[in-house]
Amino acid sequence: EIQQYYGDDLAKQGLTFPKTGSPEKIVYTFDEETDDAFNQTISIIKEFKYSRYTPLLYLKDKKKYATMMAAQRNLGGFMKGILVKRLESSFFAFRQTLDRFTDSYEKFIAMAKTGKVYISKKVNVYDLLDDGDTKKMMYLIEQQDVMMFDTNEFSSQFFCYLESDLAQLKSMQFIWSLITTDPKLDQFRHDLTTNPIMKGKKAITFTESKETAQYLFEQLKDIYGSRVINFSGQSSAALKVEIEDSFNPTNKIKDNDKYDLLITTDVLAEGINLHRANVLINYDLPWNPTKIMQRVGRINRVGTEFD
Repeated sequence: EIQQYYGDDLAKQGLTFPKTGSPEKIVYTFDEETDDAFNQTISIIKEFKYSRYTPLLYLKDKKKYATMMAAQRNLGGFMKGILVKRLESSFFAFRQTLDRFTDSYEKFIAMAKTGKVYISKKVNVYDLLDDGDTKKMMYLIEQQDVMMFDTNEFSSQFFCYLESDLAQLKSMQFIWSLITTDPKLDQFRHDLTTNPIMKGKKAITFTESKETAQYLFEQLKDIYGSRVINFSGQSSAALKVEIEDSFNPTNKIKDNDKYDLLITTDVLAEGINLHRANVLINYDLPWNPTKIMQRVGRINRVGTEFD
């Protein structure tokens, strides 16, 4: 519509809409050992009961809390989503998430052994803002209003599932302690240094995990030196200004260009102009396609120097 109704104005200002290329895959392959670890992990995640996060489903008297059952089931699915998303994001983020799950289970089981179980009264999954900060999400889950139960109010199956879930978590921890390679990172480093589309160009890398972002930042310093920056929900407003100085074309006149590679969570997926870059990499893919379009919108903007 802008091109149709404001074509003359666009022409006068020398503005055009950039033509985006089709998405391109960066393909990486697992060696046999990593492939086996990955497949074992997927099998365990499918069997996992998420019992620590769905305790009300195991009450002997469910009628009293019938209205909360759907939310409990949803929470179990949400926690499953966290595990799958972190595994897809990076092995580093997945290991960190496993550690938090294990710690949470161990504390819950220790509490149950006292004869009392304290449970969150309500958990609003929409409050668990997906800034890629799993630590914050876990904190929100565990800090709600609590209810107290005697352990004999739960079926024995609940405590069996708690122990089997914990055993499976420790099994996954062991599996991933044996994996020392990171083929996804290796392939990414290779493409950043050899692919003519990326090599020597300003680029933006998005990830859903704050931990993956920090990991990439540390792992790519040897390539970019001080020209790589990491931004998440915990970063300062001053750093955001610096990033705009490097990636927003209108800030060129400030002559404060410090960065060539920006690694960020979806906190920078909207409301900021970054079209001094022409390359956008999704290190992991959000399940919501709108987010992908928002990410692309950071660089696919009128006023870009690229056609």
